[in-house]
Amino acid sequence: MSIENVITLLQNDKFSAATLTEAVNRNPKVWRKLKSMGLFNKEGINTTSVVLDVSEGEISVMPQTSRGGPSSTQKPRSHKAVTVTLPNFKRKDYVTAQDLQNVVDTSTRSLENLESAIAKKARPLNDTMELTHEFLISKALQGKVVDADGNEIVDLFKAFGKTQKTVDFNFGANGDVIGTADALDTAIDIALGDETKDATLVLCSPEFWTAMLKNKTIFDLYKNRETGPNPLINDLRDGFEFQNLVFVKYAGSVTVNGTKVPFIPAGEAIALPLGTRNTFKMYFAPADLLEFANEEGKEKYLTQSYEKQDGEDKVVVRAETNPLPICNKPDVLIRVTKSNS
Repeated sequence: MSIENVITLLQNDKFSAATLTEAVNRNPKVWRKLKSMGLFNKEGINTTSVVLDVSEGEISVMPQTSRGGPSSTQKPRSHKAVTVTLPNFKRKDYVTAQDLQNVVDTSTRSLENLESAIAKKARPLNDTMELTHEFLISKALQGKVVDADGNEIVDLFKAFGKTQKTVDFNFGANGDVIGTADALDTAIDIALGDETKDATLVLCSPEFWTAMLKNKTIFDLYKNRETGPNPLINDLRDGFEFQNLVFVKYAGSVTVNGTKVPFIPAGEAIALPLGTRNTFKMYFAPADLLEFANEEGKEKYLTQSYEKQDGEDKVVVRAETNPLPICNKPDVLIRVTKSNS
């Protein structure tokens, strides 16, 4: 294929930045549990930073007034603005002649073509962006968003002036798991303030999940159950209810700088509200490209360009994402530990 033909092909609408970006957002490989749960409301912004409005106040019952008399006065909320810059993640790969020459496309059993080669480079780049989103969401649910190198993006508890609460489940003979579960659910209700929820979700590490199912109270509750879902018999890692709590097992992990990091800290769980209106948001900034400047940000971007240098030519496939998951009420994020006494 001549250089002119390559350039002509890349100028086709199906290889434009807008088309590739639309495709990667339309058909994402959402294979990570946290993002697929839809916990965060997504919002594209046209800037590279977001201002968080930290409001302190409460809704109170109106005092009785006399007919014909003056109205009571609404107490103003105190406000504090916190500006957070959205992180920028970019990665690229290349399509060279070696990716095409004498290479057979196993799906068509014909020699590889440029379009197929670009698609093969794009898929792992898309997966990498999805995994990055999952990693950031897991950190946001722990109250501190950091990147893979541990660099702090935003400490939600510090930004909102809150302290994280820890609830311990004693799964031993002297433990009161029913009382603890009720206290956990109540703590989240209190932290939500004027916000509402549908349920309380408890994301469990494998170690926490196993210890919970071995607890005598829970074991006795389900051992003789003949109807309905039973975590002792059925695979209910995607959720079973106990005392108004929905327990979900998540064994997902990611390798960071050669070290395996679980999304849920080993031996622990994370409790949070489900079905809130405005508590969780995930912002997306525009790509670091001229054609997307000051436009509403998208979840992911995928672009390509042709380059020739020192007699070698290649197609550069670039991926970019600029996400920031935020919990506007971080005190609803409760760390859950286990003990046995």
